[in-house]
Amino acid sequence: MRLRLCLLIAIVFAAVTARAATGYSAILDFSATENPSGVWSYGWKEHLRGQFHPLKFPRTQADEAGTSWHIWEYRTYGVQPAFIYFPWSNISTVTSEGGIGQYPPGTLVLATGDESTPQNFAVLRFTVPSHGRYRIATAVQSHLDGSPSGDTDFHVLHNNRIVFRRFLPPVSGAFFARPLDLIAGDTIDFGMGRGRDGVEYGSALKIKAVITPTGGITPPEILVQPRSRQVPVGSSTTFSVKAAGSENLDYRWFFNGEPIPRQSEHILNIRNVQAAQAGTYSVRVRNEAGVVQSSDAVLSIADR
Repeated sequence: MRLRLCLLIAIVFAAVTARAATGYSAILDFSATENPSGVWSYGWKEHLRGQFHPLKFPRTQADEAGTSWHIWEYRTYGVQPAFIYFPWSNISTVTSEGGIGQYPPGTLVLATGDESTPQNFAVLRFTVPSHGRYRIATAVQSHLDGSPSGDTDFHVLHNNRIVFRRFLPPVSGAFFARPLDLIAGDTIDFGMGRGRDGVEYGSALKIKAVITPTGGITPPEILVQPRSRQVPVGSSTTFSVKAAGSENLDYRWFFNGEPIPRQSEHILNIRNVQAAQAGTYSVRVRNEAGVVQSSDAVLSIADR
């Protein structure tokens, strides 16, 4: 199943005053000038369980419209591995490959080194600041939504021990969430490689990573957005969302801006689709700490 990372989201932090209560987000915490930056580091590895090397060269690039992106890279200019961040301050979406790549504000992309180099894995590292139980949540998606998207592989490691791995075909994604007991100085690595074919071109991933201490109440954040569907009349379909945050998340689905009665799960099932059900669907996720609204997904009717 093709997964969508959170591309257009509104995040509301309500009644949260301490960093320990909100958790840590690779996107919200991104630094264009410091590496490491607090708990996050941007780097690479030759071997997945090998030594972590921080990237040393930052730069900022902009297009003629003033839309910018921040880059950490192996060597300046354009020598990968690279971390590419499209900041929330952008007012428009950056595109590549004739629109096949879409990078709205708040998008973080990881790219490995070229296959002729030992920079085999781009690695986002989280260093645990204090003892406790943390919820690790991450979602990744191919950075291109069609050809020439390539295959890739994605891994999560705790102190260089693999706790999750997926080999991903082109135009696909993965989601991982798990609570872990951690001590200060432990590392959580989110690593991506070049896939089974070993080719770097087209293998970059959009990534979202949220790590929250479970002792506090953390507001929800959408990791995987609902995806638009096109189905014929009489068929069935589903919309779904995946969110991070404290437990007891409340879901409320909307159709054309109006709440749908008795639909309070992360999955919305629509059976025997009729023309009147074509339109825009979204979901609001809430808990005691805050609320977040998903982007819109469109249900359209296909000809048989």
